[in-house]
Amino acid sequence: RNNGTWRSLVAHSAGGRVGGGSNPLAPTITPPRISNRKSDPSVAPASFNSARTLVKKPEVSRLDSFIRRLNAQRSCIDQALRLVEHMPGPFLELGLGNGRTYDHLRQAAPDRDIFVFDRKVAAHPDSQPPGSFMIVGDFSETLGQIAARLSGTAVLAHCDIGSGHPIADQALAKDIGPKISGLMADHGVVLSDQCFEVLDWQKCDLPEGVREGRYYVYRKRSGLPSR
Repeated sequence: RNNGTWRSLVAHSAGGRVGGGSNPLAPTITPPRISNRKSDPSVAPASFNSARTLVKKPEVSRLDSFIRRLNAQRSCIDQALRLVEHMPGPFLELGLGNGRTYDHLRQAAPDRDIFVFDRKVAAHPDSQPPGSFMIVGDFSETLGQIAARLSGTAVLAHCDIGSGHPIADQALAKDIGPKISGLMADHGVVLSDQCFEVLDWQKCDLPEGVREGRYYVYRKRSGLPSR
């Protein structure tokens, strides 16, 4: 019962006066005990689990991871440029994307021919190669088509071919690795965001500060088959 009901019962039993007055026949009515959930140990407190506590916090933010990848990419490209500085021959760029790495290569080596391969052209016009150096189509097909023209001449190949799907990316690397090797001069350098397993490529040490597995650098060895 609520407090209003209790007070009415008391008044009625005590002759209309709350508290009972001096009527000896008035029954004694004890007010009901109101349970306090906050202090009653028999009542378990409600439990609220924030969804935020269930999500594992990543080691670094996606922005930090992207910045580290770009730093690794630039360090590996600059190392490769130093390795082939005195070797004559063209460069290959597989994966134009938005044209960042192509622009970096052409500024670092303005006198080099740079052949660019991609499935489609999406870069700003200022970051695209001249028409005769932009080869559009499936990598597996276009690398084969240009083999007669560039066979054994390229000294640097940069491959930015990752799609974010590891199984598909590894299948692509397995397919085009030997075809890239057929275009490379002996001791030419291949660097990539994907791991390659090509028989005549030797894995190179990464620049200082680049974590193993973030980027890959290879050098073509002479006298060995690519398969």
